Amino acid sequence: MLKKILKHTLRTLLVILLVLLLVPALLYVPAVQDLARRRAVAYASRTLGMEVSVERIRLAFPLRLTVDNTLLADRTDTLLRCGRLSLDAALWPLIRKEVVIRSFALERVAAHYKDTLAGMDLRLAAGELSLEAVRADLSANTAGISRLVLADADIRLNPPRKRRAPPPCRGRWDSTESRSRASPSGCGPPLRSPNSPSAWPTGASTPAGCCWTASRSP
Repeated sequence: MLKKILKHTLRTLLVILLVLLLVPALLYVPAVQDLARRRAVAYASRTLGMEVSVERIRLAFPLRLTVDNTLLADRTDTLLRCGRLSLDAALWPLIRKEVVIRSFALERVAAHYKDTLAGMDLRLAAGELSLEAVRADLSANTAGISRLVLADADIRLNPPRKRRAPPPCRGRWDSTESRSRASPSGCGPPLRSPNSPSAWPTGASTPAGCCWTASRSP
């Protein structure tokens, strides 16, 4: 009886170990990578409500990733276009909570950001943006970059437009000892005499940009 229990236990552990080894190994199979790419692109397009496309994703052992021809666009404009993304990272330092990136590069990249409310328009294009020997310690919250390369770059920024101030409005005070009435042009309700603040209605105030001239009746 004890032998059967040990036998089934060893078989179960062996199956679990094979699954743990097989699942990561499947990520290096091109057919599995294509399936994962299609699922990820469909999910991103549905979530963002934009057009997302990736031509090819390849992952080589241990962590060498290449992504070809990435596109992100909305209904009116292309927001991001990248010819190739390449990443070469070390695997074992991750166990020590360290990130070591041997090389990272973006080739033929173009981005466009536009804020219609603020009136800002930013366009960026670069033939190459690459980093080398990047090391980050997640425990100490430190990071270092050995080399940064930016080639064939073109950055254009249209600053936001300044909003025009509202035109001033003018009014006239006709005041007496007991009450007064203001007659501005388009500046809100009539106001009472400034000599008797207690007579002012609750919440009444002079609108921004208004110019008042006072004349006292005899």
